[in-house]
Amino acid sequence: KFSKKYNLYKIGEKKNIHSLKYIKKFDILFHFAFVKKIKNQNDYIKNKLTMLKLLKYCVKYKATMIFISTYLYGDQPSLINENTKVSPASYYSLSKKNCEDMCKLFNKKYNLNVIILRTFNIYDDNLTQDTIFKKIIISYQQKRKLEIYKNFIRDYLHIEDFLECLSKLINKR
Repeated sequence: KFSKKYNLYKIGEKKNIHSLKYIKKFDILFHFAFVKKIKNQNDYIKNKLTMLKLLKYCVKYKATMIFISTYLYGDQPSLINENTKVSPASYYSLSKKNCEDMCKLFNKKYNLNVIILRTFNIYDDNLTQDTIFKKIIISYQQKRKLEIYKNFIRDYLHIEDFLECLSKLINKR
């Protein structure tokens, strides 16, 4: 969807973040990656240090940072909206919140254009992630009863809708 109109560079485990210095110019940086299963303090710190490095590159190149955050509201007794108080319930969500705060600081201090998206449960047609959709389909296929142990409300976003949202954000800039 994006590759025909934009030059995309994936920086991950195989490519170090410092390889950004070899890219002469970029306009938008999407930050998707994060250590999700935080096992120790180093994982927690790694998330924040990575964000700091990426924000510095965005300032250097005057690029927009689009940060994909997460659900930060903990257990809520009712539906949430943009005004619901943030209450991270894990080290993962706390590190996301810390990175959101860094984004806001860089926006204020360096006038960096930052967009923070708090996406919740993104799913695809292949059901590659462990979601309620996948559990329902597997239990149906195996003719098993599905037990859900907690009443909960979740928002789900199809990957195509998410990509359309990103496309609109890019084209609006």
